[in-house]
Amino acid sequence: CSAMIAQDENVTQHDDSGGNGDDDNDAYIASLLHELNETRRQLEEKASLLQRVQEDYDEKKTNSDDDDAAEVERGLSPSQAKQNDDDDDTIHTHHHQMHGIDRELANSIGPDSIATYEDIVTAQKNLRLKNRSITSNVISSLSATHRSQEEIDAILNIARRSNSSEWDAICKELDIMGDGPAINDNKIMTPFYAPPLQRQRYGDTNILPHVGWGDLFFDLFYVGAAFNLGELLKSCVGRHYQLRSYLFFFGALGPLWAAWETETFYQSRFLTIDYTHRVAEVCRYVFVAVAISNITPILSFDDPLSANVLIYTLSMMLEQFMQLVLRIELYFKGLGDEVPIKNQALHQIKYRKLPFLILYIIAFSTALVMFIKAKQENAEGKEIKRGAIWDLNDLPMTITSFIYLLELLYESTWLFFRKNVDARTCYVPVNVDFLIERYGEFVLLMLGESILSLIGLGETAISRFYYEMVILGVVLVICLHFLKFESEPTNALAHALWGNRWNTVSTLTWLRLLVQ
Repeated sequence: CSAMIAQDENVTQHDDSGGNGDDDNDAYIASLLHELNETRRQLEEKASLLQRVQEDYDEKKTNSDDDDAAEVERGLSPSQAKQNDDDDDTIHTHHHQMHGIDRELANSIGPDSIATYEDIVTAQKNLRLKNRSITSNVISSLSATHRSQEEIDAILNIARRSNSSEWDAICKELDIMGDGPAINDNKIMTPFYAPPLQRQRYGDTNILPHVGWGDLFFDLFYVGAAFNLGELLKSCVGRHYQLRSYLFFFGALGPLWAAWETETFYQSRFLTIDYTHRVAEVCRYVFVAVAISNITPILSFDDPLSANVLIYTLSMMLEQFMQLVLRIELYFKGLGDEVPIKNQALHQIKYRKLPFLILYIIAFSTALVMFIKAKQENAEGKEIKRGAIWDLNDLPMTITSFIYLLELLYESTWLFFRKNVDARTCYVPVNVDFLIERYGEFVLLMLGESILSLIGLGETAISRFYYEMVILGVVLVICLHFLKFESEPTNALAHALWGNRWNTVSTLTWLRLLVQ
């Protein structure tokens, strides 16, 4: 603008000196000069405004960095972080610094307030909405995550083995795409042992992982469980000892369901990529398969001379022991946010896994004693007396039914136990998309087994009652399918599992009722 004005001024001076300009030309040049001066003034104002905005931004960024540094200085030392609280055995330390989530919590509840489960969920939703409006790249929240070298090595291992674009992008962002260990057919070799790696961090965007074929394969075991439980329930119809029948049914159903759900939540929180954990998973499902094979109709299941109850309780006791070992491993070896991993693992060991294992040991010991006693009485030719409603031979399955009730109570109430503790120090976040996928697959398997029981097995009876039963049963299964898959959101942001505690508990309760 200055150059154009100077040029026009020279032209004006030249015209004036020449004495050849007219009044119209002078007016035109004067108006042009005025417009150029006005344009220059507006541009200078905008440049000044941009300079002030830049200065304000730099000042806020400097204050934010100073606040973060001060927050770190106020945190506990690593040695203090590992000490347990006298009241609730919670490890207190400065929580993991994540991109954006701390600022969201500070804006909503204040920088020094305790973040509850609902506060964290709300902050994560707000952060996800903001990230979605800025960019669709999920690396925005991962790039600021402070990860140890051991975690980075595990991520590199997964990325090379999974051939996943999401993991490749994460590794590229974290600058960990260097040469890895020995390569076989362009894939990294599976290690003999690797610690479990936290799948989901606070502030990270939910990335739906590929559900392994092994998970779907092992789910087929529960199809057999559903069939055997259906046969058990049908054999109880019309019996005079209804209490015994229901005890055996729920005593057989509950531990199997708890085994599946516990493993599903474990996988939604942690990744395992080694042969040791694969062998442990195979052992668990061997125990589950043996337990399922011993679920028989009520006349043989509650027979004191039958070893079905004995083998069933032994199998579930060993499966529970495997779950306890995995939680102990998490406490000492889990990679990720150390504080919530240790606190949640310790809480589950103390209030769930260890007490339930003791109850399973009692159930198995009781079943063993009653089985030996029944064998001795039978060898002596004595008649085995049974109670009309209940007797001691039913105690093992009564204990497993009680364990099932405790499992439901624990899963429905443990989120409410710690109201005065920051949720980020005692709760490892789950991958909600993974849970939606796994629950959906399991519900489909159960609905398929229901269809199989209705129209695929048994003798066809040409009668009105038979066709009424089949048609109404199929309509009921279809309605359950629509209820589950047409009304349920398919993404974590809109799903109730990523809501407040009441929404989470009520949704899980509804899913359990639907499956069972």
